[in-house]
Amino acid sequence: MQKQNNYNINNFSCFIEEYDEETKLIKMMNGTFHHAFKVLYDYYKIPSINYMSKLCKINHKTIASYYDGTSSEPHYKKVLAICAGLCLPPRISKYLLSTIRVDLSISPNIQDHLYYKLLHEAYHEGLDIWNEYIKASNIGEEHLL
Repeated sequence: MQKQNNYNINNFSCFIEEYDEETKLIKMMNGTFHHAFKVLYDYYKIPSINYMSKLCKINHKTIASYYDGTSSEPHYKKVLAICAGLCLPPRISKYLLSTIRVDLSISPNIQDHLYYKLLHEAYHEGLDIWNEYIKASNIGEEHLL
């Protein structure tokens, strides 16, 4: 007797479509942080630097310098704020972090593992909710994004 599964075939086709779209975006992002940031900004059709600044809670001049490539590489917490603000899927976020040579999964720091969990499980909730989770974790307000 064959075991019945609860999977919906449509979920798998959606998964493949999402995977293909993410792969296409990652290939376009290939390069430096600044190049990847510009690709994301343009891909998601962000209406203005000020709008992006509000989403990510990063100064508009800093956002502009990321876009035009005039800044140095950002601290990884700024990159995480971008990931959370744009509600980026985990693969896209991990790729963006890799452009500044950060891999949260191998960090010995508890806050990095919390960020990693948020990146995977709360990526669609936005920066304000991420910060609420960080506050609730009691690891310290200094780890807010």
